[in-house]
Amino acid sequence: MPTSPMMLRAARSDDSAAMANLMVQLYHVERPAMLGGPREAQHQLLRYILEANHFAGMHGHYVVQQSDESLLATAGLRVAPESLKVALPDGTFRMAWVLLGPTHAIRMFTSLYWSMVTPLPRLTPHHAYIYSVIVDEYHRRSGIGRFLMQNIEDIARNQGAKATLLGVMHNNHQARHFYRHLGYEVIHHDPQWKQYVGPSLIIMSKSLE
Repeated sequence: MPTSPMMLRAARSDDSAAMANLMVQLYHVERPAMLGGPREAQHQLLRYILEANHFAGMHGHYVVQQSDESLLATAGLRVAPESLKVALPDGTFRMAWVLLGPTHAIRMFTSLYWSMVTPLPRLTPHHAYIYSVIVDEYHRRSGIGRFLMQNIEDIARNQGAKATLLGVMHNNHQARHFYRHLGYEVIHHDPQWKQYVGPSLIIMSKSLE
């Protein structure tokens, strides 16, 4: 565990740079072929997506912060009746083309297209969806992920959720094991054919009652 005390709080606009760094790490873990080009360019693109439209990309996100103000982890939360649909801001493809280059931009949007072929589940009453969960690569296996999940589940419970859902890529075996250890069970697999065109998604659920 980190030596400094931790807290979970809602993300703020001044967190965008640190959150963009965490999001780049998330893509590298779950969709390594999606983001290409220089690491700094990837960071700039993710920061653009988070900050566009008055920081709309940060809506519903929470961060784990140490007392020295460094950010260790982040996750998003949507509680019914919120929609799970997330639209990329205008200009994202142009930014990707400029920052990552044509080849990487096309690969990125091709991957996004295939990820939308099988949509996310609809949130039914009393359900919450946890997404974009990532712990900084230098602080993993130290209890931060458990701290993040327990606290964000408490927030969902306090907002009336009786169960949480989350998505994890089929190839992310470490995350699947972690979520099972926290009490999550698999309730949905993407169609098997999807594994041949990109990472397939698994939906897991946990009762909060």
